[in-house]
Amino acid sequence: MRPQPTAATGHVRKERKTKGEVWYVRYRTLDHRQDGTFGPTQKTRRLGPHWPKAGRPPAGYFTERTANDELVRILDAERERVVGGRPAVVTFREAADEWLRYVEHDRRVRSSTLGDYRRTATLLAAHFGDVAVEQITPQDVEAYKAAIAERGRQGTGRKLAPRTINRHLVILGDIFKRAERKWGIVHNPAVRVEKMRDKGSGRLTFLTPDELARVVSSAATPQDGLLYLMAGMAGLRLGELMALCWRVVDFVGGVVRVERSLALHDRFEQPTKSYKTRSVDLAPELLTALAMHRNRTVYSDDDDLVFVQADGTWLNDFEVRVDLYAALKAAGLGHKREAEGADRFVFQTLAAAGVPVTEIQELMGHAHVMTTQTYMHFAPRKDRARRIGAAFSNAFEVPTAGMTALLAPVAGD
Repeated sequence: MRPQPTAATGHVRKERKTKGEVWYVRYRTLDHRQDGTFGPTQKTRRLGPHWPKAGRPPAGYFTERTANDELVRILDAERERVVGGRPAVVTFREAADEWLRYVEHDRRVRSSTLGDYRRTATLLAAHFGDVAVEQITPQDVEAYKAAIAERGRQGTGRKLAPRTINRHLVILGDIFKRAERKWGIVHNPAVRVEKMRDKGSGRLTFLTPDELARVVSSAATPQDGLLYLMAGMAGLRLGELMALCWRVVDFVGGVVRVERSLALHDRFEQPTKSYKTRSVDLAPELLTALAMHRNRTVYSDDDDLVFVQADGTWLNDFEVRVDLYAALKAAGLGHKREAEGADRFVFQTLAAAGVPVTEIQELMGHAHVMTTQTYMHFAPRKDRARRIGAAFSNAFEVPTAGMTALLAPVAGD
């Protein structure tokens, strides 16, 4: 068996990027690999942009000399970390990297979820940095919670919602849990920190069917109008609509098969959090609008996208949202810009029509019925109202003086 190296080695390199040259360090050390074994592992770390001018570079910038100095510091830290073929100290940054690897490769979370995890883990790693996992205390976690609550949302100055802060604490706790499973570090200070109370707004904002019609009429193009109509009447999410091709639209059967979703970095993935393909029934009006759109577009082959840009490629997520906000404003509904997604609009409409919750769950592709139950308060409960009235009917047969006054007709009626 080839002996494993015990000393870390590496080098620096400079790469040309869109915004200029950037220094990277690549080194080889001993660490846990993706297959769960422990052995030689090659790592790459971004140092920062290149400083082309003479003199000492400002903070965050590197010359070849300072990049090599940073390499020496990293290699020295690696040699101290690895003792007898096992990590002597696990830093929080390493624990966060391992947790991200775990959720991406082992859990295989959706790319949108992974992007949110990465953003939060980056903020956590920037705060706790290279501190050993065992040295982080509940007081340190409390300090982080207070810091992000005070700092607010980056770039906007708005305060973070309690729900967002609590999500940071949940992810922090998951990082410690992963460190326990990976390295046997039984230490999780996050569980001893109280989460913030999230009162919520207590109400949900939806578009009514009439309001949806106004938004469709205010769309910039017929394709945009069909996109909004498809979202409102079929409940497809934006990523699912952007990935839709003509092959999955069954005009004879009146259904569309939702097989994929356009995710981050323009790649396809399975739709919904349940990772299941589903069939969605299409109303006759929606089928007619889709048929007219297919006759109108030059991209009508089976493998062509239903909603496309002028060159036949998929739509841009940001531009679609900008156009939607403009249509809402033109329809006099700018105040509903923060309304629930189109799929929630379908919840409201179908629930109000008395469609059973199990059918709505299947239509929307929810993994758990509890997700659907959140919106079922729109369902009519006439039978329950009648039972409540019957329960109190005896009290109204012989009303009290106060009740008589309350129920008496108003003079002039």
